[in-house]
Amino acid sequence: MDFIMDKIIEERYDKIFENTYLFTKKKLEDDSEYGVEQLKALLKGLYVNDGNDLLGRGELYDVSLNAQIAACESLLSEFDK
Repeated sequence: MDFIMDKIIEERYDKIFENTYLFTKKKLEDDSEYGVEQLKALLKGLYVNDGNDLLGRGELYDVSLNAQIAACESLLSEFDK
């Protein structure tokens, strides 16, 4: 059973990372009003949300949030260069 759950979590992480990365990258490239500062603000909000876990969110939500943060961090490192 743990193997199945691990696989579900891994697939969810990969899918959320890819979707967040591609959507946000396209927005950075195509929307002149959306730049690195907006990406930093998004990332800040994600980190705040990550810290707001007083009652517990569950493993799947945490994985989704971690994937979004990782995707935004990757983009930030690319666009900050």
